[in-house]
Amino acid sequence: MSFRELQTGFPSFIAKTLERAVFNQVSTFLTQNNLLDSNQSGLRSGHSTETALLSVVEALRLAKADSKSSVLILLDLSTAFDMVNHQILLSTLLAKGILGTALQWFESYLSDRSFKKHAFSYHCYDDDTELYLSFHPDDPMIAARISDCLTDISC
Repeated sequence: MSFRELQTGFPSFIAKTLERAVFNQVSTFLTQNNLLDSNQSGLRSGHSTETALLSVVEALRLAKADSKSSVLILLDLSTAFDMVNHQILLSTLLAKGILGTALQWFESYLSDRSFKKHAFSYHCYDDDTELYLSFHPDDPMIAARISDCLTDISC
């Protein structure tokens, strides 16, 4: 039975309980195998909005100490499923060792749901993402890089 069939065939509280159980198992697997992105603070033990904020602030402070300027772009990706290439996500899950029925459930979950590389650093917390870039103030290409990144985000 697919995740979508379970979701539509059960009352919402059962579907939510099932989602939570799957999340806990996948989260444990990713944590035990050291597969979580170090720049992801959301839904991780010992991490919070404060640790996410401290990470970004420290990076910006270090850039300032090195006489660099910085730009910070704050994104709320509450519609993240509309932006993620699901085939790439599924390939990544497969490469990380999520196989068989678990992978099929993710495929089912992602079906019918509707970053770019500009040298920005990032930190994530749930659906909020902070993109930041530190640069030398005399960099003649910085305005174009920022504009290109913002254009890609908008698209």
